[in-house]
Amino acid sequence: MGVESRSSWPAVRGWRVSGKVRFACLLPLVFGVLAKLRHPDGLFSEYRTVACAGQHAAAGEPFYSRTLTCGGEHVPSFVYLPEVARITGAIIAVIGEPAFRLIYLALTIASIGALIAVPLFARTVPGAWKDRLPFAAVVAGGAVLVGNVAIILHGAILAAAMLFELTPWILVAAIVFAAWVKPVFLAALAVILVSGIGWPRKIVMTVTGIVTGLLPMLLFSVTGGEVAQQWFDLLSHFVFDVTPGKGLLGWLQWAGINGRSPAAHLIWFVYAAALLTCGLAIPRVLRLDASERVWLGLAIATLAIPRIMAEDVFLIGPGLLAVGNAAWRLIPSATAAEAPALRHGTGILHALCAVALAGGLTAAGDVAVPLAILGFSLYLLFVGQIAVRQALTAGMAQLSAAGELSEVAE
Repeated sequence: MGVESRSSWPAVRGWRVSGKVRFACLLPLVFGVLAKLRHPDGLFSEYRTVACAGQHAAAGEPFYSRTLTCGGEHVPSFVYLPEVARITGAIIAVIGEPAFRLIYLALTIASIGALIAVPLFARTVPGAWKDRLPFAAVVAGGAVLVGNVAIILHGAILAAAMLFELTPWILVAAIVFAAWVKPVFLAALAVILVSGIGWPRKIVMTVTGIVTGLLPMLLFSVTGGEVAQQWFDLLSHFVFDVTPGKGLLGWLQWAGINGRSPAAHLIWFVYAAALLTCGLAIPRVLRLDASERVWLGLAIATLAIPRIMAEDVFLIGPGLLAVGNAAWRLIPSATAAEAPALRHGTGILHALCAVALAGGLTAAGDVAVPLAILGFSLYLLFVGQIAVRQALTAGMAQLSAAGELSEVAE
C-alpha cells in the first residue's frame, strides 16, 4: 500500500486528522439525493429514455430525436448507439417492461452501492479510508438517482478491475461491453497500460480492446446513412452545446474554445497523451504496488474523459491518493520550488476536495467541482513530469554505464 505523505500543510492538518470533519464530504451526495427525492419528476429519467428508445426501435420507429416521447410523456433524448435501443426493445418484448425495469433497477442499486462503498471504505483499496473520504465531495447526489446506464457500466468496470490481477482479460471484456454503449469507456484501457504486466500482453490487450470496442460505432458510422447522421448531430448537440461536462470540454468552454473545433481535438489528444505518459512513469518511479497501479489507471481513465459527467467521478480518488501519498519520494529529483508540493501531496488533493465541498454546499458547484477536477489533473501532470524526468535520467545513466562497460570489454 502507499506510504502516507510525511507532513501536511498547517491549513489542512486539522482536516486530515479529523474523520468527523471529512464525513462532511458526503453532504453534497446526501443533499443531492434528498433534493432529487423532493422533486421526483427526474427520478430514473435516464432509464425511461433507454426503455422508450427500445420500444420505438421494436416498433420500427425513429428514436434519435430531441423530443422523444413514450405514452405522451417527454423523456431525455437517447444518444447511445442504435443496437442499445434494439436489444432493449427485444428484451422488453420477451419479458415485459416491468421486469426489465426491475432488472435495470437492481443493477443500478448494486452498482451505486459498489461505486460508493469500494473506493471510499474498502480495506483493500490504497490509502486509509479517512484519506479517501474527502473525494466524495466531487460526487453529486443527482447522479445516483437518474438511472444513467453509465452507473451500471462503471460498476461493471470496477468489478472487473478488482479481479484484474487474477484475470486481466475480464477487464478488457468489461471495457469493450461498456464501449459498445458509450465508446468513451475505452479510456479505461489506461488501467492495462499502467499495470505491471509485460508490454507484449499490454499491447495485445489494448489493441484488442480498441478494435473490438470501436467496431460497432465504426460500422454504424459507415453503414448507418441518415440515421447515423441523426445520431451524430444529436450527440454533438448535447456534448458540445448543452452539457460539456466537468472535464476538458468544460474547461475549454471557460476559455471560449468550442469543443467541435480542431483546436479542441488537438488539445484533448495532447492532454490525454500527457496523462498516459505520466501514468507510465509514476508507478515505476514511486514504486506503486499492483493495486495502486489499478486505481491510478482508473483515475487517469476518468480524467481523460473529455466530457466528465457526475456519474463518471466515483473512481477518481484512490489512485490520486496513492500518488499524493508517495510523491515525497521524488523530492531528491525535484527542484527546491517543486519539493513542497511533493511533500504535501495529500494535503493539496484534500484542499481541492474542500473546494469541491464548498461548491457542493452552495450554488457554486457547477464551477467548484470542475475546478477541483482540473486541479487533480494538474497535480497528476506535475508529479508525472518529475517522474518522467527521473526515469529519463536513470535511463540515460544506464545507457552511459552500458557504453563504458562495452568500451572496457573491448
